[in-house]
Amino acid sequence: MYMTIGVIVLFLIGHSASMITKQKEKAVYNKGQCMCGGEFIPYELQTKHEIGWICDNCGTTVRTTWIKLARGEEDDE
Repeated sequence: MYMTIGVIVLFLIGHSASMITKQKEKAVYNKGQCMCGGEFIPYELQTKHEIGWICDNCGTTVRTTWIKLARGEEDDE
């Protein structure tokens, strides 16, 4: 019984942490628009789960884990 409750609590904590992280990334990424008015473009694929974005205007960088690149945008290195 206690094991089941523990697993459920751990799941809820993990899910909450994931949602908080996603909301923070959404706020920083701002639908691809930098605070300076430029657009974020992908510049580094760290892993298949993390993408580095750079502003084409001011050079600000952002890393996201939840945004997926459209087909054809990946670097074939």
